[in-house]
Amino acid sequence: MSSAKINGIDVHYQSFGEGETIVFAHGAGGNLLSWWQQIPFFSQNYHCVTIDQRGFGHSFDVPGGPEPERLLKI
Repeated sequence: MSSAKINGIDVHYQSFGEGETIVFAHGAGGNLLSWWQQIPFFSQNYHCVTIDQRGFGHSFDVPGGPEPERLLKI
């Protein structure tokens, strides 16, 4: 699995296909695997990137950062 350091956080992602880019971002309680049914279809014509939002999956939050539970309070 690939990762990119963004604002001190290792954000894990997966990349599939070629063409214009579509970024798949999950909601509360998900992770980058939330898109397993959509990626085979869209990656035929697009470059698809799925990410683990900070605090979910393999994208761990920094100490003192916002808790993932905050997504549920919005």
